[in-house]
Amino acid sequence: MIWSVLDGDQKKEGFTTQPNVYVIPIESVEKAIYAESQTDPHFPFSTANRSFTGPKDFHNHLQQKRIATQNEIFDYLMDRNDAIFQEIGEVLRNFLANET
Repeated sequence: MIWSVLDGDQKKEGFTTQPNVYVIPIESVEKAIYAESQTDPHFPFSTANRSFTGPKDFHNHLQQKRIATQNEIFDYLMDRNDAIFQEIGEVLRNFLANET
């Protein structure tokens, strides 16, 4: 079985009408991590650079400078948004349980 998990901003593109296509409950990873960097006083991925052109530039900087891996970013966002990730987490758990 093939699955796709897309950024939340893809919901408006109509892909979610296809079987086994899901969206994460945030608009995009890049926008979410950038917003958290602006609002979380304990943001764990610090950088002296403040001249980003936008969320994608910030996200790429974190990875290119090895400040945070993609997995660390995902873990952070899931921890900060645990309640809204419960639904897709349950879908994934059910899928994995049925595959074993």
